[in-house]
Parts: sequence; structure tokens; C-alpha cells
Amino acid sequence: MDHYELSAIEDEAALAELLAKRLAAGEVGILPTDTVHGIMCAFDNGEARSRIYRMKGRDLSKEMQVLIGSGDEMASLGVPYGAAMAALAAQYWPGPLTVVLAANDGREHGIRVPDHAFLRRVLAHGALNATSANRAGGSPTESLAAGFADLAEMPDFVVHGEAGRGLASTVIRLSGWRAECLREEAVPFSEIEALLNEVSDNA
Repeated sequence: MDHYELSAIEDEAALAELLAKRLAAGEVGILPTDTVHGIMCAFDNGEARSRIYRMKGRDLSKEMQVLIGSGDEMASLGVPYGAAMAALAAQYWPGPLTVVLAANDGREHGIRVPDHAFLRRVLAHGALNATSANRAGGSPTESLAAGFADLAEMPDFVVHGEAGRGLASTVIRLSGWRAECLREEAVPFSEIEALLNEVSDNA
């Protein structure tokens, strides 16, 4: 397992490109985000996804987040970018809000643009699947302090760097102008509802 210390890296763009290539080749890595450290793999690599589920002991029915560099990349995932999503993106992206949307193929994706400069350099090379870097049911903070020893197996690399506030993202499911709260964390759901109501009234 390789370790990278962001504070000691002189050329972050070169490291981001290297890690993006490793992820695209099927590797799994731990990187800091604006919320907590996350285990990540390439969006379209099923084998790497399965490995993350094994590492965490995660229920296969629970989808992982899809991290992208900007809202413009949603089209490449086959996910509609309607007026409600545009309003949420303008207010909360980049930031700790995950929005679950139905793709054109009927699947659902929980999508987020993280507010972390280095991670977004990596995401510029392609979307990633991500979930918190801890054993299922455990604490991301405790897992980080223990060197991720709670995981069933180690990733291919770990990027050590400052993560965000330690709170996970708020997760909502969006259908038209209606939002359903699936997990309330960093962003209050009442604030999201107020924004959607205000924007929809003026649409």
C-alpha cells in the first residue's frame, strides 16, 4: 500500500493525474474529502466496487456516492439536470449535499460535487464511486485515527490530507421539485426544502 502526504507534495496536479490513472486501472484508494476520508474507485469498475463492499463489510443493497468534478458532468452519467437540481447545485455544490436522482436507464445515483481542491483535481479525470473510509457501522473519525485498521483489507493507496468538518453529507432523493430526506447531516433538510419551495414558486 502506498502513502502520499499532501502537505509534502509540490505538484498536486501531477499526483492527481497519477492517482486518477491508478483508479482508472481498477485500483482502490482512500482520499480526503470536504466531509470525511473516503474509499474510492472508478465509477464504471464493477470489480473495484465489489472490493470496496468487501473492505467495509457493506450491505450490497446500499449504493455508494458518485463524486463528480462539476454539475456539467451529470449528462455523462445519464442523469437529467432539471431546474430543481440546478437550483440545488447553485446553492450547495461544491459542498456536502448528495442528491439521489433517477438516471435514464432506471438506476438511481447519489451524486455530489465535493468542496475539496485536490480531490476535484482527481475528479477532473473521471467520476468516482465513494463511501466513507470505515467499517460499515463504524466511525470515520475512529477509523482514520486507527490507520483504517478496521477495514477487512487495505486499499492500494492512501492520500493523507486534511478532510472537512467530519460530518457526512446530507442525502436527499429528488423527484421533480420534491425532496425526500434520506440522511440529515451537514446541510439541514429544512433549509433545502425552503430553497426548493422558493425557487419552484418563482419558476
